Amino acid sequence: MSAAAQVLESGSHQLFKGAGVRMNRRMDSVQRGFNLIELMIVVAVIGLLAAVAVPAYRDYSIRSKVSEALGMASSLKTSVVEQSTNGGLENLPGDIAGTSEQASRYVQELTVGERGVISVTTQNTGATVDPELRLVPSESGGGIVWSCLKTPDTLASQVPPNCRDDVAVGYKTSTKAEDIKDTVAALFRAFEDFTKKWLAGGGKMPVLHRDSGSYSWNNSTDFMNAFFEFAGIKDFNRSGYQPISDFKVFYKRDANGKPTSEVAGVYLQIGGTRHIRFSNGTTVSGKHYGDFIDNDSKQLRLP
Repeated sequence: MSAAAQVLESGSHQLFKGAGVRMNRRMDSVQRGFNLIELMIVVAVIGLLAAVAVPAYRDYSIRSKVSEALGMASSLKTSVVEQSTNGGLENLPGDIAGTSEQASRYVQELTVGERGVISVTTQNTGATVDPELRLVPSESGGGIVWSCLKTPDTLASQVPPNCRDDVAVGYKTSTKAEDIKDTVAALFRAFEDFTKKWLAGGGKMPVLHRDSGSYSWNNSTDFMNAFFEFAGIKDFNRSGYQPISDFKVFYKRDANGKPTSEVAGVYLQIGGTRHIRFSNGTTVSGKHYGDFIDNDSKQLRLP
């Protein structure tokens, strides 16, 4: 082999050797993958996406279940509208109050209360506190307009956008003669709302009077103290506030005589006059609650 050929062969060998080294380095770089910092960035991004996406999907799932409950309330809305055509919302017949639709997987209870207000209580939604809504009718232009409100404990993100305003949390408890019917109605509603909240928070039902199923305002217990705070009642006290002389709440009993958490009525004696609010929305004045105690079931009966 000539000297020129040897030089050419040597140069070619060095050229391919250098190219091979560079190729191996590139392959090593590819095989090495992400370094620690890059991995930490990837994990952080995935965690951030999960933190946003998972709660958002959870709220979406809860909203769909709440929407199903609202759909079930449509028949009650129709009943309220039909019944209000004769005397308006102020004069709804007593038999519509307390009406309850059959419960479902996501609906614990649907009830009609004062002035046709429909309470929607959900269950099994996956929320920490299952949403509760109030469908509130109002008269406008000869028709009925509905507003959808949530209870304060219900998260706004877990109900439809049109239901994200809170219901009014105050209870009117004026002692003026012209306001007494509104006061006993507010007290009844307050006890309904409070009892649910009390039990949901781990509280226990108080020991009721064995012959009437009642609980008096002068029982200075955690239950009654918490009720007064919940209802925002400041002008009632248990030292003989004038002109109030008696105030009791009555609970219903089940078929076995065991007290339940369902409010049967509220009794208020004020200014020498007695007033009783019953679970069907009726208010009777001028009579003692003893006139409505069923001696067999030991509870307040309807008038």
